Amino acid sequence: MVEKGKKELKKRVSPKKKKTVKKETIDSVEVVKNEKDLPNNGVLKFFTPDMFFKIFYDGWKRSFDLKGRTSRVELWAFLIVNAVISTIIQLRCNYILSPRFLIDANILGYSIEKIDTYVAWAEWLFWGSMLLPLIPIFSMLIRRMHDLGRLAWHGYLEQVFMGAVVLWLLIVGIEELKYTSLEYTMLAMGVCVVTILYSVLYYGFKFLIVTLFYKGNENKNRFGEAKFKSQYDDEFALKLSVFYILFIFTIGMLYLGMWYF
Repeated sequence: MVEKGKKELKKRVSPKKKKTVKKETIDSVEVVKNEKDLPNNGVLKFFTPDMFFKIFYDGWKRSFDLKGRTSRVELWAFLIVNAVISTIIQLRCNYILSPRFLIDANILGYSIEKIDTYVAWAEWLFWGSMLLPLIPIFSMLIRRMHDLGRLAWHGYLEQVFMGAVVLWLLIVGIEELKYTSLEYTMLAMGVCVVTILYSVLYYGFKFLIVTLFYKGNENKNRFGEAKFKSQYDDEFALKLSVFYILFIFTIGMLYLGMWYF
């Protein structure tokens, strides 16, 4: 009777053990799968100020590097940091270039030479903060196309370049058109305008929309490894784009208000 009871007890316990082992195995597989979905091997990544400035520094460092890839997060982070720094510089330069600075400098007893030096540096800084960042931004846009697995020149910048050439020819030859008949002048002007609108505006806006908002390849492509491709990064890139647009709109309204009043 005792042996029979042991056998029945084993039959009852053993199936439960097998089910438990099977459940643990399934759970462990699910955990590993979920960890792979997270960035940095299961550790959720948060962007900190030092990461923003690291991306900003890398962007300037690779100003003339047209190889490799750049993700949406890197592009928008660079644009935001550059917008904040440029706005601070330009606001200070606007103050120096305004009549108010001349009044304050007069009160403080600045010499004419010192005022001229301040004004000259303010002009250089103002235009430098606007034009110099275009170099790393252009390089990042090229690498952003690589992130999508595409070439920026073929199908995008090639048409923009041709439209720019037509625009240059129109500017150069505008004086010569006044010696021709009105019909020929209108026809030439119409062809040039349509070409410029179609090539520069259409392909230019298409290039910007693709590079700014399209999602890149999640895996390695012919241009290199993927970076910042988790779901968190995609959502964060969207937040950065909205913040950047609102920031630029706000600064633009402030500039208009300062200019008007």
